[in-house]
Formats: sequence, C-alpha cells, structure tokens
Amino acid sequence: MDVARGPVILIVSPHAGRMTGGDPTVYVADALRRTGVAVGRVLEVSALDEAAPQGTAWRAEGFAAAVVAGGDGTVGAVATHVAGTDLPLGILPLGTANDVARSLEIPQDLAGACAVVAEGVTGAIDIGEARPGATEPGAPDVIAAAEAAGAETPAVIRMEERAWRGAYFLHALTLGLNVEFARLATDAARRRLWGPLNYSAAAIEALARLRPLPTTVRLEGVTASAYGMRMPGPSGPDEAAGDGLRVTENATTRIIAGNMIQLAAIVTPVFGGAANLRMPDVSLSDHLLDFVVIEALAPYHLRTLVERLGAGPPDIPDAVGSALAPPGAPQPLELPGLWRFKARRAVIERPPEVDVTLDGEVRARTPLEMRCVPAGLTVLLPRARAGEVLGG
Repeated sequence: MDVARGPVILIVSPHAGRMTGGDPTVYVADALRRTGVAVGRVLEVSALDEAAPQGTAWRAEGFAAAVVAGGDGTVGAVATHVAGTDLPLGILPLGTANDVARSLEIPQDLAGACAVVAEGVTGAIDIGEARPGATEPGAPDVIAAAEAAGAETPAVIRMEERAWRGAYFLHALTLGLNVEFARLATDAARRRLWGPLNYSAAAIEALARLRPLPTTVRLEGVTASAYGMRMPGPSGPDEAAGDGLRVTENATTRIIAGNMIQLAAIVTPVFGGAANLRMPDVSLSDHLLDFVVIEALAPYHLRTLVERLGAGPPDIPDAVGSALAPPGAPQPLELPGLWRFKARRAVIERPPEVDVTLDGEVRARTPLEMRCVPAGLTVLLPRARAGEVLGG
C-alpha cells in the first residue's frame, strides 16, 4: 500500500503541536503534506466522542490510512475506531510520554514520524479490549454522576451504550496508583499551572494520596506466572502470608485477591516516556496481555524491604522479567510485592465503581473485563524496524 498517494484522514488532539503556538490541525497537516502525504480530511479527536466506530466508513470513502496526532490517550481513542478493519493507523507522537510510539520504534520528531506515514510498511499488532470502556476521557464520571442524580439524558444514555460496546487500548489498562496520577496529570488547570513540571507534580501528589485497594482479579488463559518475594512478618513467614496477596490456581485460571496499590494489563512494552524503560518479555504478537500486580506491603514488610535494599537496589528489568515461569513452576521475583502473569483474558471483580485508565486516560470503571485481541490493529511501522517490532 502506498499511503503517500493517500488521501489520509488526520485526527488531532487539541494539545498536539502546542509548542508551536499555532493551530495544531494546520501545523500537523502541513507537516504531512511536506512528506508527500495527501490529507483529505482533518478532525479534532473530540469529534469522535459520540460516533460509532468509523474505520470501515473511512475506508469506504477511499482513505488510505487514519493518522492520529497526539499522546497515548488520543492514539488509544482513535484505535477504537479502526481496530478490526484493514485501515492502517499512522501515529504522530505529539504527547508527553508517547509510550506507544516508542514501542513501535516510531521517531519522536514530527518530520520523522510523518516519513513513516509516507514510506512505512503495515503490520498487525495485538491490542487490548475493555468492556465497559469509553472512547471519550471522563465518560465514566459523567455516567455515574447522571445515574446518581437520576438525570440520565438521551446523550448520557447514548454514552453509556457506547461504553458497554467497549474500547481498545494499545499501551496499558491500569487500576490504582496510576489512575490518580492520570487524573492529576491530564487536568487542564494543572497543566496551565505547572507547565513542563506537571508530570512530576502529579506523581508526587498521587503518591501522597496512595491508598491500598482490596481487589479481586480473575485471570483466564494463563500461560506464565511469577510470584513476588515473600516477606517475613513479625512472627515468621506464616503470619505474613495472611497479609499479602492470595492466589487460587485452577488449570489455566488464577484468582488473585488482596490489597494492591497497582494493577496493569500491558500490551506494548515501553513505559516512562523519555526514560524509555522497557518491560521484559512483552510481545506485540504473542496474543497475550502481560499483567503486573503490585502488592500493598504492610509496614513491617516495608521496614524489612528497606533493610534489604541497604545493600543496593536490585536490577529492576531483570527482577520484573526474568522469573516468568510455566504454570506450576513459579519462581520468586527479585522485588517484594511484585507479581507478574501472562494471560488471554481477565475480569476485575472488586472493588466496584473504581476508575480505570486506558492508555493514560480515565475511560473505564470496575467491574470490567478485558481481553487480548490478536492482531487486532494494523499500524504503519518504520520500514527498517518493522521486523524487529513485530518479532518482539
């Protein structure tokens, strides 16, 4: 497929290209045209909030690709419209973290990313799906407020119906600490107040608000497990076991229950934005979600952990990834309280009515189910790195 002969439909976040001081829709469209890409239509991402998935219709209109300019949240929202179709998604990473683009080896500069749209190759990657899940950020809060007030207008009812159809995520679904961080980091007033320091300020405030969540998660189609290092309690290891996470195993099913501070279902391996950290053993084509669970450690566990870390910190990438083992042969992870699983599907059963992020935006609420959609999205990749990305 020759995308350069287009045309493409361009979907832009209002924050994309904000560094230019001009209209991002004009700025980004001009950048694409300079690389020979014909731009047939330009939309702001908010125009898709109330729309049914548009990918099939865009293809029928003759568009060669849907190109999204923005951060991870915007990319995830547009992916919901093209997933399951043969319309490829091009990504121009103009957000703060851009973890999806980094995972796909897409250049972080606008000119380089536009060149991938013009000259790249297509490849199919796995994606995650959450039900209920919304395309528009903040939809769960709007729905919950209307239900509580008994004021479900036709618009709110349509929003609720769209949420029950589900939404896709390309980077990660998270419950716990990261949700509070996302809520703070994406607040418009805070962005204006803190500017480039907004992410750091949001992280500090999220940690200050941290509270353990009593959570129950059922994993299905489990292919690998790694269990966190057990920390001894005041009277020995038996007492500590009652305070931590509990795992009930049955063939390829795991039920995890206990106090957590974070649950993440990961699709693409890079996290941390410019730090470019990578979760080991995460593949874009293994048809599995990678689950990382962080246990809420008791105070005496934390004291023991501090004592152990006095000898020096562990190698975090190795600690997170090296101990994945087949079911029935779990090996201890090097980090206390950190658990990891590979599974096809999961259901968060408890706690109810708690916000969940999809690709860094609050777009879902518990209880919910999630699953991996094998090869569910066609993306435009750098020609020279496509084999490496897909072989991950």
